[in-house]
This record gives sequence, structure tokens and C-alpha cells, in this order.
Amino acid sequence: MSILTRFWDKNDTTVKTGNLSSRVPGHRLYPRFSPEKTIYVFHYDFGKVLDISMGGLLFIYQCDQGNRDELPDRGVLFSSEGYIDGIPFTVVSDWPVSPPHGNGSSRSRKRRIAFGCLTEYQTLKIERLLLGHVSMTQLRRSFLCPPR
Repeated sequence: MSILTRFWDKNDTTVKTGNLSSRVPGHRLYPRFSPEKTIYVFHYDFGKVLDISMGGLLFIYQCDQGNRDELPDRGVLFSSEGYIDGIPFTVVSDWPVSPPHGNGSSRSRKRRIAFGCLTEYQTLKIERLLLGHVSMTQLRRSFLCPPR
């Protein structure tokens, strides 16, 4: 278990993802990072990751239709170094960030995703993705001054 997955409690070796009901509102289990290198996500829609943590991510995408009632419960993360598929996703929120373009059919939206129960392999791959795509300054700042 790396420092990214044991950030808040050094005695707890379980990966804390997927149990949204036990989380305190406004409190994040893991620090968020803005990737310096581009990371993409595919979750019915294709988008660019704006921030990511061991617990989930936020991405922006173009949408030709309104909100979808049924979204897949799994998604894919990928970058220039490879991909991680079959990641369990839970939609936390999805909202428009721009009015419809031209014909009124396409608009930009943001979607916040929480990761579900990750396998050890997925956890390792996401840790490596984070370490390879965020700056050491962001990592240092997050671990020296944890949020309260």
C-alpha cells in the first residue's frame, strides 16, 4: 500500500473507495490533483480529466443530448502511457458548464465520478498514473498540509 492509499490513517491498509454513504459531506478521503499531462476518460462520453485522486475524478466532455438516465457502472482511464479499464464508477454529479452551441445540440458538461471498489491491480495502476501525471510540488503540498 503506498502513501497515496494510506494518506489519512497509517494503520488502515484498506482502500477506501466506493462507500459514499459513510463519507462526511465536504470531507475528502484523498487529496485531489490537477494532471500536468493529459488524462482522458471514457464513461459513455469521452472527456478530459480536470482533477483526479485515489477516490475519483472530475472530467469535462461535450454532450449532444441531455442527461442520460442510465450510465455504465464502469469506465476507462487512459493516457499516453496506457489505459486502465473496468474501473467501477459512481456518478456523484453532472452539470452543464456552457450553453448549447450553434444548432442547440452540443454543450460542455462536467461529471464528477467516485471510484467504486477497486482491485489491487487497478489501485496500483491509478497510483502509477497519478505519480506520472502530477507534479512533485502538488504531491508535497498535499502531504505536508492535509485538509482539515
